[in-house]
Amino acid sequence: MSCSGPAFFIYFISGMWCTTCSKTVCSRVLKLAGVGGAEINFTTKLLTVEVDSAEPEALDGKIRMAVTQMGFGIKRQPDGWVQSFRQDLEQEHTRAISPGLFSIVAFLAMWSSMLSFSAYLGGLEQSEAYLLACLSTAMGTPAILIGCLPFVRAGLRALGGSRLITLDLFIGLGALSAVSLSLHNLAAGSSQTYVDSAAMILLVLLLAKILEARLSSYLAGQLLTQMEYGQDRVMVYSQDRWIQREAAAIRRRDRVRFEAGETVIFDGCLESPKALINSHLLNGEASDLPLERGAALFAGSIARSELELLVSQPLGSRMLDGWAESALLSKGRPHRYSGLLLTLERALTLVALAGASCLAASQWVQSGDLRLAAEAFAIGILIFCPCLFASILPLSKQMAHLALSRRGIIISRSEALLDLSGVDQIYLDKTGTLEAVDSFFRSSCASTETRARQLLASLARFSQHPVLLGLADLRAGLAPASVELEVVTTPGQGVRAEDPMGGDVLCVGRPAFVYRQVGLNPPAVQSHYPQVALNGRLVGHLITRQSFNAVAMECLQELFQLFPRVKQLQILSGDPAEGAGDALCARWPQKILYRGNLSPHDKAALIQGCSLFVGDGLNDTLAFARASVSCRLGRTNSLASADFCLMDGDLRGLISCIRYARQYRRVLCQTAWLAFSYNFIALWLAATGHFSPSGAVLAMLTSLLLLTASALRLLAFPPTT
Repeated sequence: MSCSGPAFFIYFISGMWCTTCSKTVCSRVLKLAGVGGAEINFTTKLLTVEVDSAEPEALDGKIRMAVTQMGFGIKRQPDGWVQSFRQDLEQEHTRAISPGLFSIVAFLAMWSSMLSFSAYLGGLEQSEAYLLACLSTAMGTPAILIGCLPFVRAGLRALGGSRLITLDLFIGLGALSAVSLSLHNLAAGSSQTYVDSAAMILLVLLLAKILEARLSSYLAGQLLTQMEYGQDRVMVYSQDRWIQREAAAIRRRDRVRFEAGETVIFDGCLESPKALINSHLLNGEASDLPLERGAALFAGSIARSELELLVSQPLGSRMLDGWAESALLSKGRPHRYSGLLLTLERALTLVALAGASCLAASQWVQSGDLRLAAEAFAIGILIFCPCLFASILPLSKQMAHLALSRRGIIISRSEALLDLSGVDQIYLDKTGTLEAVDSFFRSSCASTETRARQLLASLARFSQHPVLLGLADLRAGLAPASVELEVVTTPGQGVRAEDPMGGDVLCVGRPAFVYRQVGLNPPAVQSHYPQVALNGRLVGHLITRQSFNAVAMECLQELFQLFPRVKQLQILSGDPAEGAGDALCARWPQKILYRGNLSPHDKAALIQGCSLFVGDGLNDTLAFARASVSCRLGRTNSLASADFCLMDGDLRGLISCIRYARQYRRVLCQTAWLAFSYNFIALWLAATGHFSPSGAVLAMLTSLLLLTASALRLLAFPPTT
């Protein structure tokens, strides 16, 4: 979905501390007349509104007023907003709950529970028990009042602004009820207090919210890192001489210069008579391309020779900026189970409120004592608090990130795991994803790429070691060099090359060999490609055409087996050559549909349904944004709105993602059943009079142990073949 046309408004929303806030804003905006649709991205804080009104500016005022009345900040994004987006987002993330505030709540809650635990053990005089209750309440009350404030605010916003009944409202109500009843009991001379249990429950829920906010901040940082490439200052021709100027100050028709190895950061026309560029970030092709004066050049290309460029699109207006907007906005799309999870949240909240109310009503009928009825309601709140369900998603996301990162897989949208387990359409790019046009060096470090290529080109002339199979074929794709190297060969493992003049040390070979050379422990699952290290740092790996294509064929076969209901895998390629997909179609004539000579917009337009798209270049960004789930091969320090990034560029990581996604969904479903079972058992015990304040504490601890045990299962990766 393009958001650059007049039918869409884009807003930056500030003041949201959890996903409940984002649901509240989106629901409220959707109720306004003239709004055709609205999506909000909690990670990037961006709200996209589809405008159906004949007076869009009037609707803009209504949207701003509605959001402001709920207590959130709102700013409409102008053209080129992606250039100032980082500053807005970093400022917003400073509003998250501070570790210091959480530490205060944790300290007070822990002391409150420790003091009450002594009373639960029994054997105390009435005066001693009352003193401990007073001390416990004195510690727990400020913990609850501080910790529940964000929940109360979020719950009231959702109820008043969007008529949404959320767990936040229930949590805030339960916390305040526990404090009120405890203070009432102490005033009446009773030693029964509930603030210790309520404070511990609130601490668990607050931790889950903090993890959710921290994860959102981390993912947003990943997106911003992906947008950073190229230099901040460039050489521009002004007043008959070349001067250095900030990149943000460059305008249309300015004449700029880039040195060999630098990344072009503007769109424009080549002014030099001839130039050599590499566009592997844009199209996945590793070979260098010769250009002549007047040729179009786009940001993201790497200069292989010095060149001059006449700028046609500065920062904020480039082709990449449009792709970046799509990337940042697409992350807020709901997953296939989002509606179900929202329904479950409402159901659990209503059941919990109904259970607590039934306990209070039953006690009122039996005793006719209002104080006992209020006490029963507070106990019910503690018993039925669905903290297991409220906390499982943030903790599960953390476990998924840890498990996948161990396999060299970076995930930027955890909800994609739920979509990935049930896709019904699969699309793949060809060049750089399924087929390599030549053997090539895939860099994982932009700052060292030029030097690594130079040393590899020299090494290709000297070494014929078997582990470097295909290295000789890399000469055409590497920068020319004439560095004299001192080479030490380890039979069957790899080589170590040192430049005696520059002092650089290059290691190339089997993964285990290179990891030992740089002093790292080999990962549990190693890449099959030869690794490259420069000066004790991993900087990339070598990929031969033969091995790359063989891996792709194996993975296609596994995709057919993992998704038997997918009738055809579609290959979307920008390759204009006739018959470019014949080899793939001939191998699986009934299961492969090839479409070639496609522009980036053509690729995105063809993607439909619950879909998976796999690509490797910047030109795949629009397709990444369009697909339900996206997976990118290769380096992450360039713009790509992919849900999964396979760091080593090995397509077999996609198969691992699919298997893990199915385990992720299974664990979440089992945990949801645990939550319902827990509430059902708690309701039965409470109805039969088997619950006391100490029982409520035990129930809270039991639910916490169930939550932790269930989430920890996600650290284990499913077995692979």
